[in-house]
Amino acid sequence: MSSLLVKGTAENEMGGPPRRKLVLKFMLNNPEYSDMTVFAGVHQTPFKLHRAVICIRSGFFKACCDSSGFKEGTTKAVYLAEIEPEVFKKVVLWLYEERYGYILTDGHEYLKLIQAADLLKIESLRVDILNKFYSKCRHSFLDSLPEIAEELLGSFVKICQFCQETDLTILICIMKELLSYVTVTPKMVLTGLTDGSFGKTFMAALVGAQSETECSECGVKMIEDGGERKRPCARISYRARPDRTG
Repeated sequence: MSSLLVKGTAENEMGGPPRRKLVLKFMLNNPEYSDMTVFAGVHQTPFKLHRAVICIRSGFFKACCDSSGFKEGTTKAVYLAEIEPEVFKKVVLWLYEERYGYILTDGHEYLKLIQAADLLKIESLRVDILNKFYSKCRHSFLDSLPEIAEELLGSFVKICQFCQETDLTILICIMKELLSYVTVTPKMVLTGLTDGSFGKTFMAALVGAQSETECSECGVKMIEDGGERKRPCARISYRARPDRTG
């Protein structure tokens, strides 16, 4: 990305040759050099961005900029009424700096972000969100806040609708964590399958999580012969913990 830097401009402005993230942060904070405007939400909040940055990771924006059949290809403007400005702001921050700030604990913001990642075709953002969601589900505060665990499960069911088969490893890990705090009963499964809220990806994660019969730390059986599930000792990591790929 150092090729984006023009000697005597950004370099002098920032007091030395910045690394890649500093260059992108400088670009984000200086919209006068942008070459594309995205209008987010129903009130069309404007975001002045750089095609060279957002098209690299977003298949949606790349199609908008590359295809002459799109209106966006000539006006250099994109309208995203489906994405709230606050959500898109986090997406932009991630595209430029690979971070998106504080996320609430109930999982709703993760759901909105992963919906945006799906619409904008940003696979690496989806992977990053799933890893962050996994870390949230492993947090010890859930021991004293079971209602939050139930809300996380509700969000997770919907998040699975936007995931791919390649995400199954991390989804199973998330499901294992949630099953330490909440119970998914046969009646819940039947209702979820009947009304369509439990999709095939969620069911695959549920089956994968329930097939874990031993704690990866001590070898003690996680599921008793009668079907009762135990919590993993010390709540440390599982063998199946995935590496970050985004």
